[in-house]
Amino acid sequence: MPSTPPPPTPFIIFRSTGHSGSGWLSELLMTQPLAFFFEFTGRCNEVNFKKSVTNYTLLETFAEGCRCSRSASTLCVKSSKPESLMLASAGLSCEKKALCQGACPAAMPPPAACGAVGMVQSVTMGWLRRVADYQARATAWAVPAGRAIPAQRARIVTYERDNAIKHAISKLRTECVSDTTSQNHGDATKLAASAAVPSRLHIEPALLQAEALQALRGRRDMGVDLAEAADRIGPVAHELHYEDLQRDAAAEVRRLLEKGLGVRYAGAALASYSGMVKGTREDLRLQLFNFDAIDAHLRKEAPCLSPMLRSAAPERFDRTCGAQIIDANTPNYARQDASSHALRCGGAGGRQCTLLGRNRLAARGVLAAEAAARGGSGVGDDGGDGDEPPGGARQSHRAKRRRRLRRLSGSFAARDGGEPCTADEERLCARLLAELRVNASLLCTLRTPTAAEAAANNDRGGRKKPKGELEAALKQAGKAGGVK
Repeated sequence: MPSTPPPPTPFIIFRSTGHSGSGWLSELLMTQPLAFFFEFTGRCNEVNFKKSVTNYTLLETFAEGCRCSRSASTLCVKSSKPESLMLASAGLSCEKKALCQGACPAAMPPPAACGAVGMVQSVTMGWLRRVADYQARATAWAVPAGRAIPAQRARIVTYERDNAIKHAISKLRTECVSDTTSQNHGDATKLAASAAVPSRLHIEPALLQAEALQALRGRRDMGVDLAEAADRIGPVAHELHYEDLQRDAAAEVRRLLEKGLGVRYAGAALASYSGMVKGTREDLRLQLFNFDAIDAHLRKEAPCLSPMLRSAAPERFDRTCGAQIIDANTPNYARQDASSHALRCGGAGGRQCTLLGRNRLAARGVLAAEAAARGGSGVGDDGGDGDEPPGGARQSHRAKRRRRLRRLSGSFAARDGGEPCTADEERLCARLLAELRVNASLLCTLRTPTAAEAAANNDRGGRKKPKGELEAALKQAGKAGGVK
């Protein structure tokens, strides 16, 4: 009798926090003969799939994953397009969409077409509990006839971004609006088009330091959490680093598949990949307008971060940096709160500086200032003043505040042509144009929120909870298993 082919190898990639290049890593892995689920915990309703609210256990996801791979599901592959464009057209949600919408073929692809099923998620206590539960069940399950339920435990892989300064910039720049800076990763053609007008970031040094120290703390915490959970989830089988992928992505993917997972590596498929590329410069002198001020601050306050700032090439760094500066009592936020303005310096219209947009936190600060000028007593649930009329007029009043908040936040250049800048922003733009010797440039400013902005954000409930505080709250509510 013919032998039953081995089930796909399950593996889980743990990262410390987001914006570490895990989307790019996922696309690289999606070129290989395996199924990969990006940021998927098995809960279809969490990713807003309207056609299904079915939830999947890890056991079911690993068992059914290969049927939903890009080599099997028609939802994932557009056969009329060349291979290099398939990933861009399908996006990172392809496999989980196919699984949640019931679009996976009934037949399981052969092992040569799908030898593994993997996923990537940030480390949380809730997620570790789910993985531990799977590992316990997997060792007790056999492979029933006709179904490839994994009988082996999942391989544990870690993924880290060593340069904490560049990691911090990747997280903070997501607060920039109006396309004033390049994306962290994206399509090469679109990134080239966005680079036609030079752009820079101006980040408050203390804000960048705080974000970088938290990134390093996240790496250390991940190491501790995985070590403490090793008896339940197993040891780390393989380590990945963003900087190693930058230097030689093909070699690192091959090492993961062949040595870490024991599955086939498809070099030709990866060689034809032309999806995401890095959209930011390695030399931060070409990205940070206030590079010298940041460097001077770091050399005084956190000297171990200065080499990361100055590094102009992919380079590995130890995670112990900053351990003496930030302690266990410091709140651990996934990303620091930041107030952001998007500016156009020079260009058409005759203005030296035009405000193109602001993020939501900065907009709440504007609303709070307006409320204070009117003598308002506080900040409402959408950032407006807390003085509401009684009775039926209350809903209308709240709707008006929400419209005002929407108008103040995001990108409003296309709608209004932008707003005037402050005197400080005017001077900043003048300096930028003079230094770059150009007639037009884009600038995103990021700073620590003012007291008014912070108060408005806290009253709205927008302050990010520290990871430990968030998990404790969810545990108390009986929802700890759903922490992502």
